[in-house]
Amino acid sequence: MCDCKTEMEAALLKKVREMKPDAEGLEGSLSGYAFMFKENTMVMRPVTTFDIEYMHTFKNGNKKKKKEKVNVALPYCPHCGEKVS
Repeated sequence: MCDCKTEMEAALLKKVREMKPDAEGLEGSLSGYAFMFKENTMVMRPVTTFDIEYMHTFKNGNKKKKKEKVNVALPYCPHCGEKVS
């Protein structure tokens, strides 16, 4: 897999340091990544969230709007387009 996450985090932290030179203990990380198992090995994969909204009908006929979130592993890096192995 590419090194976009690490490179982008470093670039963003550098920019923030320039903007906030007095900041101490500056840390940051990109979200949208998850650890997954692949062939007995743990790998990091880019993920995104798919938001779902629908009207749920209860047994008594009442309806209520429901919201759900589904995590989706991305097959390609969202930054460079390289296929994730």
